[in-house]
Amino acid sequence: MKNNLLISLLITLIFSVNFLQAQVSITGTPPSFNDQNLQSIKVPTENMPTIDVNALKAEDIINDQDKGRVWRFRKYLNGY
Repeated sequence: MKNNLLISLLITLIFSVNFLQAQVSITGTPPSFNDQNLQSIKVPTENMPTIDVNALKAEDIINDQDKGRVWRFRKYLNGY
């Protein structure tokens, strides 16, 4: 009986130690959110070409019948 109680107490202690470690929360706004230099930076964007999913599915139906081929996991785009 004492062994069961001791084991239960040790297990509870081990699992409760995880709760003692926590991230300290400091309220407020991060300084970088108010930095005007960071807000004026323009990040370049690029539009990707559209992909014909139905054509890819049709190709996969044919290519997947050959068990020696590796399955396609991405579509190569020009320059990417």
